[in-house]
Amino acid sequence: MKSFLCSAMLANADENGGAHIMLCRVLLGRPEAIPAGSSKLHPSSDNYDSAIDNMQNPQWYVVWGKDMNMRILPEYVVSFKCPNLHQMQGSSGANSTLKKPSPVAHDMFPTLLAEIQWFMPSSKLQTL
Repeated sequence: MKSFLCSAMLANADENGGAHIMLCRVLLGRPEAIPAGSSKLHPSSDNYDSAIDNMQNPQWYVVWGKDMNMRILPEYVVSFKCPNLHQMQGSSGANSTLKKPSPVAHDMFPTLLAEIQWFMPSSKLQTL
């Protein structure tokens, strides 16, 4: 539940006050540990397929750009409105451990959506 709350708090509201989270199946393969918020763009060697922030209790997952078409399967978009979400951030205790994702991951999201159109049926693409 904590990861959903963190994702919700990082979601930007659209012009109607709604926010959206995409739920995906992800094949991590062999992950390596990197600090949360790292600007790293590639694995440190061919021995790794992905990255996580903590090997014992991962909170952030990174799929490298070169592998995203093979490792990420979008399944749902959860749309919601919660006007007090950012106020709840301070009272839930999540604020103290919440770290923003790397700008690299944020910049790759539109690329992921553009590539999805080649692999998804048009009926599901309309949902996205």
